[in-house]
Amino acid sequence: MMGASDAVQVHFVQQDAWTMEEEEIYDVIASNGLNIYVDDEQAQALYAQFLKALKPRGVLVTSFLTPPPMLDAQSPWKMDQLDMAALAKQRALMQDVIDAQWIHFRTEQVMYKHLVDAGVMDVKVIYDSKGGVSNGCGL
Repeated sequence: MMGASDAVQVHFVQQDAWTMEEEEIYDVIASNGLNIYVDDEQAQALYAQFLKALKPRGVLVTSFLTPPPMLDAQSPWKMDQLDMAALAKQRALMQDVIDAQWIHFRTEQVMYKHLVDAGVMDVKVIYDSKGGVSNGCGL
């Protein structure tokens, strides 16, 4: 059982990721989805900004969308586990109804290169159960 002296102090910050000025102050930075809205150059700048703000040996947790099979034959998507009707509805909503311009798919290899180029030394990729959304952890 943990006592009061064992308590861990946690501090959450929400801010513009591209204009962060902090350097080496965060133990962990979690970013889910920012990189799907921007091109590769902007995404790499984002990762570099995160690395600058992390303490040495800090951890970056981020995610990325892998390309669907119709865009990449090497897609990790597990099509037999997807609800194709729901996928079609989502595509229609995003493309036809709201004209979303945010779909920047990236392969694991591209994400790995982006993170390593930004200075991440240890990259681990964990796929979701259907292979479409991935979480990358970096030290």
